[in-house]
Amino acid sequence: MKKWKKLTVVLAGIAACVGLIGSPAMVQAKEDSAKAVLQTQTVSESEQTEAELSAVKAVKLNADKVGETTSYNDMVYSPEKNGIYFVHTVGEVYGNYRTYEIVFYDISKNTYTTVYTSERGVEESYMDDNAIYFAKTDVSYTNNENTGSYDCTCDIKITNYNFKTGTVDKQAFETLDIGANWANPISTFGVDSYGRYYIATNEDKLYLFNSEGKLLSTTKCGSEIYEFAGFDKTNGNFYYRGSENWRYWGYDHSMASLKAGKVNSDNSITIKGENMMYLYQNGWFAHKAPIRMLNDRYLVSLSTFNGNICVLIDSNQYDINDVTESSTSINLIDSSVSVSPINIANKKALKMAFYTADSYYGNGYIDLTGIGPRCALNSTATSLIVKTDETVLTEYDIAKQKEKIRLQTKYPVYTFFMDKSTCVVVEKKDDNYYLETFDWTYPTTFRVNAPASMKVGASGTAACSTNGGFALDYTYKSSDPKIVSVDKNGNLNAWKKGTATITIKADPINVKKTITLKVTDSTLSKSSKTYKSTGAVGTASATMHLSTNSGYTYGNVQTAYLNARSDGTFERVEYIRGSVVREVYDSSYRLKSRKKIKCELPLFGGYYSGEKYNYLVFGQSNTKESKTKEVIRVVKYDKNWKRIGACRIKGANTYMPFDAGGLSMTETAGKLYIHTCHTMFASSDGYHHQANCTFVVKESNMKLADSYYDVMNLSEGYVSHSFAQQIETDGKYIYRADLGDAYPRGIALTATKVGDQVKDPSMYGTVIAIPGDTGYNYTGYTLNDLKLGTNNYILTGTGIKNEKTSVRNIYVNAGSKTHLQTGAKWITNYTAKDKITVMNPKLVKLSGTQFLLLWEEKNTVKNTYTTKMVLLDESGNKTSEICSSPLALAMCEPVVTKSGTVIWYVTNNDSPVFVEINPYQLSKVQTKARNVKTFKTDKTESFDNGQKSGYRKGDIYIKDKMIYKITSSKTVAFGGVTSNTITSLSIPKTVKIGKKTYQVTAIASRAFVNRKKLKKVTIGANVSKIGNYAFYGCTNLKTITIKSTKLTASTVGSKAFSKIYTKATIKIPKATIKIPKAKKTAYKKILLKKGVTKKMKFK
Repeated sequence: MKKWKKLTVVLAGIAACVGLIGSPAMVQAKEDSAKAVLQTQTVSESEQTEAELSAVKAVKLNADKVGETTSYNDMVYSPEKNGIYFVHTVGEVYGNYRTYEIVFYDISKNTYTTVYTSERGVEESYMDDNAIYFAKTDVSYTNNENTGSYDCTCDIKITNYNFKTGTVDKQAFETLDIGANWANPISTFGVDSYGRYYIATNEDKLYLFNSEGKLLSTTKCGSEIYEFAGFDKTNGNFYYRGSENWRYWGYDHSMASLKAGKVNSDNSITIKGENMMYLYQNGWFAHKAPIRMLNDRYLVSLSTFNGNICVLIDSNQYDINDVTESSTSINLIDSSVSVSPINIANKKALKMAFYTADSYYGNGYIDLTGIGPRCALNSTATSLIVKTDETVLTEYDIAKQKEKIRLQTKYPVYTFFMDKSTCVVVEKKDDNYYLETFDWTYPTTFRVNAPASMKVGASGTAACSTNGGFALDYTYKSSDPKIVSVDKNGNLNAWKKGTATITIKADPINVKKTITLKVTDSTLSKSSKTYKSTGAVGTASATMHLSTNSGYTYGNVQTAYLNARSDGTFERVEYIRGSVVREVYDSSYRLKSRKKIKCELPLFGGYYSGEKYNYLVFGQSNTKESKTKEVIRVVKYDKNWKRIGACRIKGANTYMPFDAGGLSMTETAGKLYIHTCHTMFASSDGYHHQANCTFVVKESNMKLADSYYDVMNLSEGYVSHSFAQQIETDGKYIYRADLGDAYPRGIALTATKVGDQVKDPSMYGTVIAIPGDTGYNYTGYTLNDLKLGTNNYILTGTGIKNEKTSVRNIYVNAGSKTHLQTGAKWITNYTAKDKITVMNPKLVKLSGTQFLLLWEEKNTVKNTYTTKMVLLDESGNKTSEICSSPLALAMCEPVVTKSGTVIWYVTNNDSPVFVEINPYQLSKVQTKARNVKTFKTDKTESFDNGQKSGYRKGDIYIKDKMIYKITSSKTVAFGGVTSNTITSLSIPKTVKIGKKTYQVTAIASRAFVNRKKLKKVTIGANVSKIGNYAFYGCTNLKTITIKSTKLTASTVGSKAFSKIYTKATIKIPKATIKIPKAKKTAYKKILLKKGVTKKMKFK
């Protein structure tokens, strides 16, 4: 798994409190420590920390003395002299012939002194904490008369400069016979703590000499040794950087590799020569000195190839024969992700694995972010200090594998050294170098900055800070998470009215504090409006209980969408009977306008409402596998649905687009991102395999800017088969999720930096592994939603807990947007005996840190459906009880209104019913909606969705601002008007639609609800039915003329004429109702029960 290129980390202990409700109040935090001393701290207290003071004093270094621009540079800290030795080459470099210069930087005096310049012609060098060594060779040639060739011998001289004493020593070695004419016979060399010299030659031989230059032993290496990285004097182990071939997808890759050998008690050498760990690809993305022995026990090895993961190995417990093909699995610190970065079996030898900061490359693909393995031991060798982000050093307890404290530097860390309680940091920003020193002493207490009160639905932060510039590792706990929840980073969320205590503990210093937060009602949480179910007049369809995973094995495209627009209206977009229908409803769910958009290709892919434009995606098959045939068309419209342009995607390795999966879109930085699937051109086995694919369209000119539809693996975002696709962006990265059955078999997640190619994700991995055979289509899982919070991503769907069951439950997978979180967090826990099928989960983003999860449950015995509701924080934790209601879900995703309520629509072979709930009053929704029946029966299967010409039952027709809904082949219902300014209208006896005349036999429910400017209405002679609330709230409706004689008590709906006048504030004449004389008595009796009052005059 490749590691995320992390965003800038803002330490909770240093950053100011954000997202608070008003200014932080003067709350007192109660402290408990190991000394049992109680004292109070004002949470709003703020002081300039030592880290901030130190950052101001960061010393700029002389970049020429550091010497990174030379062919070689390194540095070592001298605690005895309180300074740094910078080592670099000077002058021209010819092949391997170099001249080295050593510059001592005195930290106290801020001075530079050149202390040594080597002879010219140095071929190799080796440096440890005590000295640097320079090797030169002298090759001699003697004519061998017996063989007719030359015999070659090599004399080696090594000069060393001692950092502690400043002395220079030279050592000559026994002459070596070499079998070839090598200009530079030495490949590399090293020196152990016994003064023994390890000299590796380009003939793949290793020679061991004692401190006086006497040859002790020699052996064949098997492959070239490029760099010695450390020597363990307790067991004779030594470690080096070698090379290993990595065969991947049919190609060879030369990899830098961690390898090991051993000097036995008799000075003989054993070299296993097997790959322990890939470090980086040779010639690409190299990192200087990725391996290092930190003391006589611990070895660290950094793999920039494996996502900048570093491992800590107990060399004392490592046997060099322990190299396996099966890597050792270990959990990364501060992550649930389990990785296998190293090929050893002894778990006791593998102490830790952890992420380090990102790498950035230049100058011939060299990592410019620093040198060394990015970590160092503390003075007692019980903790490891690690560069975890470019300006962050983190201390980990080796035994407990837990974070202890963090420190932030002024500039990005280049390398650093630990000297007892002093941390010396060399930093680099662009081409400039800086030095900071820190007193690595633990603070004794900490401060808490948090709000004193919050309103329901608000979020905030309990920000902790210390003197001394350190950020501690804190744990947070709420006394009642259903009032105020708190996550591991101190982020607070208010869910309901009440009071909760937040306990904050800093384990490294054994100090605990508490704060009390009061949550008051918000406008939404105290509103009397808990839920509403409103029937509307609109085009009929059948979306109830449907989702993009309705088939449970294969996915399907979403066909129904709802937008909450900025003007308070709602836009419905739905693919119905071969066309895209767009309808706009006002805030009372009255139809305002309707438009039918032609599908430009046979297959519908999806719809996206962008910031400025709307987009539809269509597709068609490509059974002849033409590379020039258009397979996908992305059409751009303005917000009034005027067509502007299109992007035509041709070939694209596509046999059939959108097959067995879905389509999801997002936009950022002027580009539209489309994540979908297809069956591909036939492979060598003759099959059209299915996989995901991604397209990026530049919105300004509708040109294809990027795409990926090749066959590879997850490192390029490829998933096969992919039965569900989701895509989201936070403006910095593009997140894509897939449900895979083979490569990988699981829920896959990738993140790609905006501007990078989609085939180059910065983070990728399988967040939920699915059991079963590779390629077996049935997974037991669905992937229904991906949402991004302020800090986290959240995935949700349905899944099975193991292979032994087919019972599905609702899961979420939530993790930081900068790190993957593996495993499912189960929201439900049903078993076979419960007879419950969970389905259709919907994740609604209420804010950056608060979410509402909805799903349906079908009782397979009673054949009934129930909708379940629960609030979640952005870590996927439940923050409310799971509540129930009979309010059905459907294909469209719920949206959040301007007032904060959640709305969706449902169709059941008829016009839409809009459902609106208050997310912060779920228990009241459960109580008040308990007996609601949105529909008496399920009629979705009887809906005819076939493509035919002309109008059919359920279609909507608008003529002269009057709405008609076709109810049969001969009749229509009058559905209301699209304008709120109409004062008078006459409902006709008949209406001509197309070439056909229909009788107007009904007035739809809520047809004129709240039309306050309507004064006069004439009801046509063919009207035999008036729906519920038909004229409800028409406060200025003064005259109603009824021409029909077909109305009965059962055909006039409840409250059809209620509130057609205002008593309190508006004085109007009594309403006059004209009716046929023969029906006067009967109609008067009927209408008095439907809202008409006795004060009204009947003529």
